[in-house]
Amino acid sequence: MDSYTPNKVGGLCLIIGPALATLTYILSEFLFSTGAGLSPADFSGRADAIANALAYERLILLVIPVALVCAFNGLRVVQGMCKADGVGDGLTGLGLIMFLFNVIVIVVAIGAFQAFAWVGANGDIAAMLGGVQTMGGLVGSVGVMLFALGLSTRSEFNKIFSLVIAILFGISAITSVIAMNDTSSWEIISAYWGLTYIAISAYSIHLGLVIRKK
Repeated sequence: MDSYTPNKVGGLCLIIGPALATLTYILSEFLFSTGAGLSPADFSGRADAIANALAYERLILLVIPVALVCAFNGLRVVQGMCKADGVGDGLTGLGLIMFLFNVIVIVVAIGAFQAFAWVGANGDIAAMLGGVQTMGGLVGSVGVMLFALGLSTRSEFNKIFSLVIAILFGISAITSVIAMNDTSSWEIISAYWGLTYIAISAYSIHLGLVIRKK
């Protein structure tokens, strides 16, 4: 059991968690009936799709919040390293809290989507959940940006990679503000968010590999 150190477990969480969440998101958006062929702003259509989706398609969505909680655990370990010596502590500490806020929002939203299968589709509720998720995405994007900026000051992690992630998620935060005011932009913005999910998955693997060696 001594091999299950915080660094080993946290590293594994970072290597697997974000990548698994991203893969599940891609499946739900492009292959499963929960999102395939539907505009992100088609709230009634998405509510109907989730309510009528096959049970396994809805249940697989539960992988996303579980995987993100695992990712949070890994980031917490990384932040602990920053806190220990003070390098990057301020930015990573704030960024981690903001990322956790986004994870909580996603847990609530996906849990609520599951309920459509019990009580029937409701486009108004789906729209409200979309607004909540967009707000969560704004806070989470700022959080990831700050976290990456904090890590860019540390020698263990790739500085250029960290700065690229910070820029991508800074842009993501801006697109979240746009999305809050213009739902017609959601299709393009969702495509960009998908790219950021892939980028953060790759970055998380980098972080995980580094801390597992500590």
